[in-house]
Amino acid sequence: MNRTIKMLSKTMIALSVSSLAMVATAQQNAVSVKGNAFTERVNLTKEYPLSNAITIGWYTGAIDSNKDGLSSASLKLLPLSNFITTQLGRLSVLDIDFTDASVANQASLGNVDVVYTSALISSQLLDLGWKPLVNRNLNLSGVILMKKSIKVEKPEDLKGKKLTANLTSTVNYMTTYGLSKVGVSTEVGGVKIVDNAGSQYDVSKIVNDPNVDGAIIRKEVANAIIKKNPENFYIAYEAPVAPGHTVMVSPNLKPEEVNKLKDALLGLNADNPTDRVILEGLDGYTVEDKKPFKEIKEEDISAMKDIYSLLKLKPLQKK
Repeated sequence: MNRTIKMLSKTMIALSVSSLAMVATAQQNAVSVKGNAFTERVNLTKEYPLSNAITIGWYTGAIDSNKDGLSSASLKLLPLSNFITTQLGRLSVLDIDFTDASVANQASLGNVDVVYTSALISSQLLDLGWKPLVNRNLNLSGVILMKKSIKVEKPEDLKGKKLTANLTSTVNYMTTYGLSKVGVSTEVGGVKIVDNAGSQYDVSKIVNDPNVDGAIIRKEVANAIIKKNPENFYIAYEAPVAPGHTVMVSPNLKPEEVNKLKDALLGLNADNPTDRVILEGLDGYTVEDKKPFKEIKEEDISAMKDIYSLLKLKPLQKK
């Protein structure tokens, strides 16, 4: 019962947000693609009952999808939600969040049927019977963005430096892992990491903080900052690369639905104008990436699980 109420609430929020966006777009005398998605959503909610909806936990990403709040992210992802609905023949409700760990926790608690989040975090779902389906072609690359006033020529120079980061983010985990492999610890005497407890975009906003020397951040976000401020920042360290964000499915999902979802995502192609509208909602998507999803093997996720264990990270919540 509580889950039904939760899904209803999220559905109504998505509809309201899309309606407002449609009006705003019309006022700007632009073609309202999102408005068309809203109209389609209304029709889909009439055709498919909420009581049989599939809930998808969706991490917004850190490159460009979390700058304007959840309302904006929900609007951008509405065409994707509609697409999944038509492909599965079940109403799709996206449960959107700015942090990858929060999305994975919803999966481990049994609150969602499908999850899209970082490969490192989602690797913890393997022990709960979840299966990897597809992942993004865009790999996850973490870097240390440093102020140019701070000279770092090799990883050892990072010792004693103070960096801001979202401690529960994959980029921080992979950076910490990479530094440990070259003898740079985050313990006493090593690099000091200050928890920002926000999204990657929040981290990017405080790199000018006089109390820190730099930030652990996603490479694409760092490059955007450097492009605007080439005289102030540079990349001092690049962490090992992790697989792109991954779609995983609950063991409770029917095999035929799993196959339909997999085929649908792998079939998306930017050469198709309709698909391109759907793909534009993906964080960091560019038109050069014709087919942004690729099939992923369980061993690829297992490798991430090993790193998670080596770092002795906090396990996901359990029911």
